[in-house]
Order: sequence, then C-alpha cells, then structure tokens
Amino acid sequence: QRKYYLETSSFINLTPKQIVAPGRPILEIDLHTVSLEELKNPSAPSKCSIGISKTGPVEGFTGYFDNWFRGSAENKAEEEVKLTTAPTTGAHTHWGQQLFGFYPPLDAQKGDTLECEVLIKRQQKNHRLLHLVTHFRLLRQPASASGDGEP
Repeated sequence: QRKYYLETSSFINLTPKQIVAPGRPILEIDLHTVSLEELKNPSAPSKCSIGISKTGPVEGFTGYFDNWFRGSAENKAEEEVKLTTAPTTGAHTHWGQQLFGFYPPLDAQKGDTLECEVLIKRQQKNHRLLHLVTHFRLLRQPASASGDGEP
C-alpha cells in the first residue's frame, strides 16, 4: 500500500483555489534542439523555489505541462498557440494534472518557500512511463518579515 498511495501519483483536475503557490517550471525542453540521448539520460535534477501564497497545508505538488506551438525557424507560425493542462476553472483537457502527495502534509505559512529538486527519468520496465526522484524542503519566513499580520 505504501508504494501505491505514497510513491505514485494520482490523476486529478485541480482548480486555482486549491493551489497554495503559483506554478513554476521544473523542466523546460526545446524540442527543436534536444537530443534523444538528453531525453533518455538526464544529467541532473531540475531545481526551483516556490513562494507560498497562502497559509495552510501543502498536501503535495502537481505536475502539468504547457506547450507552445510556434512553428520552426523555417516555417514560423502566424500566431503562437499555447496548450496548457494547468489547473483551471474553465474547460479541462483530457490530460488533467498528476498529483504527487505529501504525507504528512507540510504546514506552510504565507511567505514560506518550498525548495524543489526533481529528476525525471524513464522507467526501466516501461519506457512510456516516468520515474520521478524528488526532494522538497520548506523554508520558513521569519515571523517579522511577513508584514501582513498573519502568524
């Protein structure tokens, strides 16, 4: 059960009010320049810091993608089109998001920072599936620095 509930993700359709921090890119890939070897064997984890925008439990992180259709150097698109699978109040795509839960949830305050390291690799048994190696650390903001009257 640990592997199923704590070491896998869940398909979900989130809305913006369920989110405690703005989305940040963890991995950006330029499909015009990336090599197959780079995709098969990532060299290092991707890192980011995310500012917590509201007090409450951080129950996990969600993965989704944005894709920009810009054309190519030889054939530029007349108008750039963005496909996003981000949490929305509008129509959801069939991709939704993947939720990676924290147990127990992190008790965060507005102004705290969540530091993230994520290494995304292909699974050995099924190359269509991904394996994530993650590390998260919640950094507390000093109480006097918030300035908004919250503890």
